[in-house]
Amino acid sequence: MPYKSKEQARAYRLAHAEEKKIYFRDYYLAHRQEQIEYHRNYRDTHREECARLNREYRATHKQELKEYAQAYNSAHKEGLKRTHHQYNLTHKEELAEKHKKKNGALRQQLFNRYGNLCYFCKGTVEPSGFFLHHINGDGNDERGQLGGGTTGLMRSWKEAVEHVDLAKYAISHKACHNRFHKSGVKNCQRR
Repeated sequence: MPYKSKEQARAYRLAHAEEKKIYFRDYYLAHRQEQIEYHRNYRDTHREECARLNREYRATHKQELKEYAQAYNSAHKEGLKRTHHQYNLTHKEELAEKHKKKNGALRQQLFNRYGNLCYFCKGTVEPSGFFLHHINGDGNDERGQLGGGTTGLMRSWKEAVEHVDLAKYAISHKACHNRFHKSGVKNCQRR
């Protein structure tokens, strides 16, 4: 419907804004499933292009996305905490299996990198039962800096796998490792 002036057109839009809003909302709700299917099919048939566009966007808007994520996470901290807790409870076995597999792979990488001989007694160590020994005795400090607890332990293992200097870490039996730390000796002379 053409209007003689911009003011008339603007007045009409303002007067019917609520009706238009309701119309589009109802249309969206009535055709929601169709739209979801359309977008899903599009993403499936154009998977490579969508992935490329996503990578480009993330590369060019890295700082904005980081700031947005930080703002969102701080604003929704409690809700996210509840959601993660609920997810962890409902997917306990699945997560345990995933962590076991991931940690097993990390253990195998450590074992491959540092060999199968105990640092202290030179006995053969099994891949499933070894300790990562910090030769300088700074393991507790390193785990604390990397996050403490299990997180710090896993990060310490990753650090050991990626570390260039092989003289910083060694593999040992649990008993040898405990004996060394209970004796209070900082540098083991048994090697």
